[in-house]
Amino acid sequence: MEPDTENLDDWNKQVGFTGPLVIKEIGYELWEHTEPFSFISSTGIIVRIEKGDITDLASIYGVPAGLVPKIGYWSQPATVHDKIYKAHRDGIPFRSFTNKENITRKEADLILLEGAKIKAKEYQVPFRKRRHNSIYAAVNAFGIESWETVDEKLERLKQFDNSSIIDN
Repeated sequence: MEPDTENLDDWNKQVGFTGPLVIKEIGYELWEHTEPFSFISSTGIIVRIEKGDITDLASIYGVPAGLVPKIGYWSQPATVHDKIYKAHRDGIPFRSFTNKENITRKEADLILLEGAKIKAKEYQVPFRKRRHNSIYAAVNAFGIESWETVDEKLERLKQFDNSSIIDN
């Protein structure tokens, strides 16, 4: 069932995923969606995953990577998160249908958590606050590299100058 963007009052009844995660492996840690689906957040943000979209599933770097495997009930929410991050990184506006504002990085990260909670409940997996906190901490701490456009990265790196590097 696809979201009804004409009737915003129905969104709360449609929160969650409109279909299953159906992917095929196409390379090292790369998967391609073979079936489309949408995710509707509780705040009315709709993310459409198209057939042919590419994902690396849960690409969590740093210390939390050992705590959160790439594949789990968070895999489908991770593909939604990837889509939002990629759109921003590529300079493509990704807007909410409710307020027409660009989705922020924080909203994207909260969508990942909301989706993970929905999938945990669907699969009857106990909610593990520590695991969800690890996922959120990882995307919060390490996700900036995947989120930023080239211009945003250059702007952020301007704050560092060679005088702050100590030569031994």
